[in-house]
Amino acid sequence: MKKLSIPPGMKDMLPGEAYRRRQLEGDLMDLFGRWGYQEVGTSSLEYYDVVAKDGMDPTQVFKLIDREGRILALRPDVTTPIARMVSSRLKAKPLPLRLCYTGSTFRYEQVQVGRQREFTQAGVELIGSDDLMADIEVLVLAIDALKEAGLRDFRIGIGEINITEGFLREMLSAEDVEEARSLVMNKDFVALKAMLMSRTDRQRAEVFMTLVTKNGGAEILDHIGQYSRAEAYQVAVGGLKELARVLGEYGVLDHVFFDFSILRNFRYYTGIVFEGYAQGLGHPVCGGGRYDSLLGDFGMDVPAVGFAMGLERAMLAGTEVGDSPRADVLILGDDMTGILAKARELRGDGQNVEIDLTSATLEEAQERARELGIGRIVLVEGGFGDE
Repeated sequence: MKKLSIPPGMKDMLPGEAYRRRQLEGDLMDLFGRWGYQEVGTSSLEYYDVVAKDGMDPTQVFKLIDREGRILALRPDVTTPIARMVSSRLKAKPLPLRLCYTGSTFRYEQVQVGRQREFTQAGVELIGSDDLMADIEVLVLAIDALKEAGLRDFRIGIGEINITEGFLREMLSAEDVEEARSLVMNKDFVALKAMLMSRTDRQRAEVFMTLVTKNGGAEILDHIGQYSRAEAYQVAVGGLKELARVLGEYGVLDHVFFDFSILRNFRYYTGIVFEGYAQGLGHPVCGGGRYDSLLGDFGMDVPAVGFAMGLERAMLAGTEVGDSPRADVLILGDDMTGILAKARELRGDGQNVEIDLTSATLEEAQERARELGIGRIVLVEGGFGDE
């Protein structure tokens, strides 16, 4: 039976699912195009040294060794390959660049509902601007993309690296920051509190625990602004307040909340980070943020911001998957050339045509049409088609 199965975390797409995913890909690419983004594609297989720049846990990366002994990797995200491509192939283009994509990604994760090891992402990268408006554009586009995917009851949690990690760097050594960061990401707040209480000032530890465990609307920004006087921290809080003001005036603030336990798996994020959640799904449907240092790792020191949506997760959380479009016409007869010609004519008129390969009589064809939900039969005999 193993010959008929597939590896854990992989998935076959049946006709209705495959059609819905392709439809969703097309809808999102059209949406991104209306915002001025140009579609690009990158290789699914990269040198591991390129993939390693994303800072992801190396145990979650699928690695291969080619015949020359070089270590390769299946891409765990598309942002890093795009950074590599832009730095090598598009560095002479005027900035900012607006790029979009869709493609498969691979991560060796614990398999759960909504969490697979191969999945399709669609996303955007806005490269070459550190303006707050770029962050707002990408965030609003993520909201539009979730709506385009058929999600209505969703919210986007917003965090900020300079707030959460910045606060940790004020209290802890670099090694302890990494440990605390991992605990925050895993939402292990009991272990986090115990760790902080043993390694830093008790009052500061309590304040940080409040920061990462209390989320809410824009009103919490005034409270967290009092937690640190560090310049980078205050600049980040001010940026979020301005972002909240614009989202409120634009009419989408009810879709977002602020959650400073959001850090994301990839270490390239340097500013705002966000994740989109849908009711009934325990994992984010989309995620992204600002990454101002990643392209510098490839020799092109420019800021960037972007997001990606997991299409299979969006399909789980969105509208029910239906069947693929079926044929409008079933065609049969004893003249093979005539059948092909008549089918071409009907397809030219915009109809989906299926050639009947099994029915020996018109009655059998009528029965087959009923089974398939096809409303019209054309019989071709002697070069002529009769209905």
